[in-house]
Amino acid sequence: MARDTDLDWNIIARQHPFFGVLANERYLPQNLTPQSMDEFYASGQTDVAHVVEVLRRISGAKFAPDVALDFGGGVGRLTFAMAAHANRVVGVDVASEMLRIGAEQLALRRLPGIGFSASLPDYPVDWINSLIVFQHIPPERGYKLLARLIELLNPDGFISIQVSFYRDTRHTAEIVRDLVDYRYDGRIIELVSELADDHPGSMSMYDYDMNRVLRILYLGGIQSVLTEHTDHAGCHGAWLFGRRGH
Repeated sequence: MARDTDLDWNIIARQHPFFGVLANERYLPQNLTPQSMDEFYASGQTDVAHVVEVLRRISGAKFAPDVALDFGGGVGRLTFAMAAHANRVVGVDVASEMLRIGAEQLALRRLPGIGFSASLPDYPVDWINSLIVFQHIPPERGYKLLARLIELLNPDGFISIQVSFYRDTRHTAEIVRDLVDYRYDGRIIELVSELADDHPGSMSMYDYDMNRVLRILYLGGIQSVLTEHTDHAGCHGAWLFGRRGH
């Protein structure tokens, strides 16, 4: 039985949405201030500025997408920043409370060309961005979502998508939490019972098979991929940058 991460994220969104996006004590509800909120959204501008710099470098052409998609847009940390580089941006998230807060923050900022949605668009896009999102989605579901996203990408469209693929000893939280009965042969741990599901609202981190990830990208027409290493408290990943062919 796969963990219901949609349920987890709806609970996280109700309890501590900003901390759920960036796990820093400054963003816990009791610590939020106007200054920490400004810092939160400014961090999105920094991340997106780096993405745009890389995409411009690898494309050899002007980066000027018309429609952009922020997959796992949350409360708009990256969605708002992306609007400086695209005519229209949609932030997609599974948690309704994240979407509500994102819309509320959007109204305060009066930024044009931005929308939020609980589902993927039914129209093609020119840029798909996703950071610290897939790592919270069980891979068997995540592979299908990644393939669906690539299907939405226009020819010459861009991706900036991050996935995690291994962890070091600093991060064993989900392994310990989910173990009930298991088999260990000195190399591989295999669950032999149903997952423990008595901690709804917990955050999970998942490791992806990069062979499968790259295969999905290549089959989707993204033949050249630049990678950057990411490390979130012991969860190591790759930020994947690329452009779809004609």
